[in-house]
Amino acid sequence: MVMPENIVGSYTGWGKLKKVVVGEFHPADYFDVLPDSAFKERMQKLSIESIEDLKNLKQTIRSLDVEVFELENFFKKPGVHSNGYLSVINPRPPFTPRDNLHFIDNKMFSFFTADQPIRFFDDFAHHDLFVKFAKQGAEWHQMPKGYYNIDKEKQLDYIDQDRGIGENTPYLDGSNFTKCGNKIYYTLENTANEFGLQWFKNIIGDKIEFIKYKNTKLFRNHVDSIVKIIKPGLVLCNFSKEDLVESIPEMASWEVIHLPIEKNTMRLKLNEYRKDNGFSHEIENWSQDWIEQWADDDIINTNFDLNILSVDENTVLIPNKNPEFEKMLKKHNVDTIVCNLRHRFFWGNGINCMTSEVLREDECINYFK
Repeated sequence: MVMPENIVGSYTGWGKLKKVVVGEFHPADYFDVLPDSAFKERMQKLSIESIEDLKNLKQTIRSLDVEVFELENFFKKPGVHSNGYLSVINPRPPFTPRDNLHFIDNKMFSFFTADQPIRFFDDFAHHDLFVKFAKQGAEWHQMPKGYYNIDKEKQLDYIDQDRGIGENTPYLDGSNFTKCGNKIYYTLENTANEFGLQWFKNIIGDKIEFIKYKNTKLFRNHVDSIVKIIKPGLVLCNFSKEDLVESIPEMASWEVIHLPIEKNTMRLKLNEYRKDNGFSHEIENWSQDWIEQWADDDIINTNFDLNILSVDENTVLIPNKNPEFEKMLKKHNVDTIVCNLRHRFFWGNGINCMTSEVLREDECINYFK
């Protein structure tokens, strides 16, 4: 008996990419309603250039014979938007589908992220897309939303550096995962909880083994900006091989490479700042000269230049030119295609964040054998 092909799903981050969702920014004129100011001019410039980069990213992916699906942003202007009982000021546009979408084993998941209420309406952006896939035979799994009373949710499902996230509402992000065939390595700190992970595991079943990264100080939040498996035997990591192997002992025989930091970049300035000031979350002092590359609040762990997308195990999309990095990958027979994201540090996303693979050619197997 010939089994039907999956409509959606991927077990890895490197199998041949067939279908992908790409995020959507707010319109170019979103900030036009603001009074004239330096802030307005800067945001208009950032918006126009970001939309240009996004258009180029979509065109590049399509040119590689990959089917691209777009999301719909319903919030065209700043303001208060309501569904009748919950009102949200300036809902976030759906430009990082990696967080709340996931496709695996012919199942499609719409996650409920911890970033509430600003992302409460995320699932509207992909509703029609999920209808399309469901009618073709994919399973639709929608994570339960939070409390009717958002104040009650904030009280019970607190996000706290010391206590983590409450366990009264399931939260999960697709960015918490490193997929490797029949294994998924994951993080939960500050972006997900055990309740959300268990909901996901109950649907996936025993087919896949879930393994938590051990060092939660280093491997935390969105691990797709910390670890990137290029292909079996080769992995890109933000930290040392020893730190990685602590969580994934099988990678002791793999080659672990690190992203070269070019001169006169924001990350180099950050490293210099840390040498002088120690481990600090106070980024304002050094970030003023780098406003157009301003990073999110997890820059200590996050590296958006590592947040890249594989088209297959010999081709990756990277967000900026980096000759040393490109040369390093070429030695491993990996070609690079530059899709500039000029303002990735300002918005807090890389190419992987802005996409979610819908379908890859890969298998649910042990890639360490």
